[in-house]
Amino acid sequence: MDMKKNREAIDGMERTEDLEHAEGDPNDYRCGVFSWRPGYLQQFARPIYFTLVYMLYGIFQGAMKTGLNSSMTTIERKFGMSGKQISVVMIMDNITGTLASLIVGYYATKISRPKILVFGVWMSILGCIFFVLPHVIYGGLGVNTNLLKTSTARVNKGHFTEFCNQAKEQNLNDSFVLNAPPALGETRSVALPVQILLSIGNMVNGIGGTAFYIAGVTYTDDNVKKKNSPIYFGVIMSLRMIGPLLGVIINSYFLTLNEHPFSPPSGMSSRDPRWIGAWWLPFAGWGVLMTLVSLPLLLFPRNIRRAPDQVRRPARIPGTTVKPLPRSLRDKIVDDIKDFGRGLKRLSKNKIYMWKCIGLVFIMNGLGGQVMNLPKYIETQYRVSAAKASLLTGSTKVLAMILAMILGGFAMRIFRPSARAICLWAVAFDIVNIATIITAIYLPCDNWKLGGTSYMADGSLSLTSQCNEICGCSNKFQPFCDRAMDQSYFSPCHGGCFGSNLTSMDCQCLDPPSGSESYTITDAARYVGGFCRNDCSNLAVFIIITTAAKFLCTLPRVGSMLVSLRCVDPADKALAMGFTGFVLNIFGALPYPLIYGALFDSTCLVWGGRGGKHGNCWYYDNDLLRQRFLGLTVFFYGLAVGCYIMMSYYAKDVKNLYEEEKVEVKKDVNPYPETELMAPKQNRP
Repeated sequence: MDMKKNREAIDGMERTEDLEHAEGDPNDYRCGVFSWRPGYLQQFARPIYFTLVYMLYGIFQGAMKTGLNSSMTTIERKFGMSGKQISVVMIMDNITGTLASLIVGYYATKISRPKILVFGVWMSILGCIFFVLPHVIYGGLGVNTNLLKTSTARVNKGHFTEFCNQAKEQNLNDSFVLNAPPALGETRSVALPVQILLSIGNMVNGIGGTAFYIAGVTYTDDNVKKKNSPIYFGVIMSLRMIGPLLGVIINSYFLTLNEHPFSPPSGMSSRDPRWIGAWWLPFAGWGVLMTLVSLPLLLFPRNIRRAPDQVRRPARIPGTTVKPLPRSLRDKIVDDIKDFGRGLKRLSKNKIYMWKCIGLVFIMNGLGGQVMNLPKYIETQYRVSAAKASLLTGSTKVLAMILAMILGGFAMRIFRPSARAICLWAVAFDIVNIATIITAIYLPCDNWKLGGTSYMADGSLSLTSQCNEICGCSNKFQPFCDRAMDQSYFSPCHGGCFGSNLTSMDCQCLDPPSGSESYTITDAARYVGGFCRNDCSNLAVFIIITTAAKFLCTLPRVGSMLVSLRCVDPADKALAMGFTGFVLNIFGALPYPLIYGALFDSTCLVWGGRGGKHGNCWYYDNDLLRQRFLGLTVFFYGLAVGCYIMMSYYAKDVKNLYEEEKVEVKKDVNPYPETELMAPKQNRP
């Protein structure tokens, strides 16, 4: 106990000594809120403690954002949303981020940045609430209930709801018949109100993400020594990636649970493409955890240490009385606008910074589209469950990125490469990444295609054949697998199956194993709902090579951030990050969800519907999807490489990556010339 008290006393003395040399309000350097700033809290006014709390927020916020990406296909199925509709939801955080980035970037040096971060946390919490609301309001509707409620007892015994002999009589009002009337108990599509709720949630979450990036990074950089910046940023960036990793793992688990965990429907497993997992539960948990994190974050001071690269206020001329002239609110706003304009003008003339911004725009379009849609791509291309697709695409790549950022930060600290070397390093690894994606275009998986289908002259898929046209089948998506032939079919009706249950049905249109024109499935184990299991070896190859490429591309990421911070004037650092966020949101983050959403929709062959409106896609042209999805990503990466080559050329001018800037303090200059007239003559220089 005595040692602990002595340590606290020493910490308090050190903080007091620091505060004696600090300029401005002493409370700017003391932990607490308002006038409550007790001495025992001052031992926590250190970069290491701020980094710890800051990272907790980053982890939870990153996990929440990843959860939204991982749940895209589940949300589409649940509420009958198209790729374009879900893409609109995904860009909402970028719209608010666009507006917030310039404001936060400019005022981050004028307002307490920890307080800005707390406001950002509260916005993220509000976003979690809006993400949960669709389930609270519409949780009783959607795929599971609409497919099962017509005959719950029969389904629980293993019955399908549409067979060839039942199609015309029972399924004309099915909720997934394209352009059909609404299902029983459902008067309209819920896609639009759900889209609005999710969009609002993502909008406020965008404010939280902007505050995290701009206020947090600049606060850290201003309060640690430059020689330690690579280590801090390496740890910060790598630990933040724990958030997406945690989000992927947690979300993958909850997607294996039914959306109603305590009353799941029987007769359907998580491997069924119609399965709806508990996508909403993780958002509730992240909201609670972020609420707890906001409390200690609120206590950090405006500054922990005076940054050496900050301009110090010159000493006042002895004998003068500083009385700043009164300024109206209008004058202050005009001065802020002029100062803001001068800062943007300086940034626009910085060639390194501008090429970096343009390159990031292309990277954002390619990387953002790839990351957002990769779980959906894996799920459709290699026919795995939503939970497995999320786990495969998220955990492997996030682990690779965490390791790469830690190694990259230590490499920067040990080898201290020049700015040009860092840029060339990034160019080389981006070229490797492009080669990897091109290779992935030639990794298809063809053994899961639907039986009994054919392509029309215009490239569309025909589900109707001479064999099943008498059935009058709807577009009700009820896939099943014939294990004898390892062949999947769209529904029992499209297979020409007559019957009423899973244990015995007479099918006219299945490919017979013995050459007969018809056969009867008498073994229930031979027939299962959902697609046949697909053990495609190309999936493992795809995951391995793309993970390796992600590791290499992430290695120079810490160095690239340092170049971005050091290539601008220290006074413009926060504004530069804010302007970068503005440009990225306008030209990068806003377009790519719409571009990639339209790309996926353009390859859809079979659409569902609800309430007479277009719904989600059930079946894609995988060859076309693979070529367009990966080809577009290669295009964006190629443009980014060109920009980074230009950035490498001008990066030779960046010299102060690792050294503290020395600022001379001129004590003979009066910072307030208007007060010179008030000074006695003998005190004038």
